[in-house]
Amino acid sequence: MKLKTIEKSLVLGLVLVLIFNTATFFMRCSQIRQEVLRLHVLANSDSDYDQTLKLKVRDRILEESETLFCGFDTKTQAIDTVNENIAYLEQIATDELQKNGCEDAVEIEIADTYFETREYENVTLPAGVYEAVRVKIGKAQGKNWWCVMFPQLCVPSVTSRDDIEDVLNDDQVQIVENREKY
Repeated sequence: MKLKTIEKSLVLGLVLVLIFNTATFFMRCSQIRQEVLRLHVLANSDSDYDQTLKLKVRDRILEESETLFCGFDTKTQAIDTVNENIAYLEQIATDELQKNGCEDAVEIEIADTYFETREYENVTLPAGVYEAVRVKIGKAQGKNWWCVMFPQLCVPSVTSRDDIEDVLNDDQVQIVENREKY
């Protein structure tokens, strides 16, 4: 009888430890999502033509805005800059579409967006809702493309491990640089 009570206590203790560890991990992941601003480009449709245009718009936005998104210390600064330059970014995207014979409208907004777990070269971002700069082309019903605008991971020439460490604490850096699946 006494042994069963000890076994039940051990099982309960193990369950509580697992719950605490899981809750702590999810809290740390939530903190990462609060520090990251993502870029999310949605194609008009899944046609080869629209998917090609999506990538051209992405490349043009990243190329033309590379210096626009440099030197931020906080996500708030990045969001403020996006808000101040939405018309400019929409014009860049519209111009690229028109250069390629497409008259689709482009809308850019900052919105809370759910993302699956995403692996970049040496960084894995946990799934969840992130603030994102959403570039919606036409009906925005096609496959999408995304990256991280802050800290800058979209543009390799301006990205370094130091950028991540400047934004995230050591615990958060370990989560995003750990190859484990979430």
